[in-house]
Amino acid sequence: MATILRCFLQIHLIIGVVMFSLFLWQEYLSVQPLQHSCYTCRYMTRTS
Repeated sequence: MATILRCFLQIHLIIGVVMFSLFLWQEYLSVQPLQHSCYTCRYMTRTS
């Protein structure tokens, strides 16, 4: 039972990482590379 749960958690973690990286990639493509760092700083300060 524990091995099934561990396997499920690993799959869930991998899917989460893939979805998160895809989201970050879309965010990166939606802005110009030059102002990407500024955009990230503004986004981080806005969310926190």
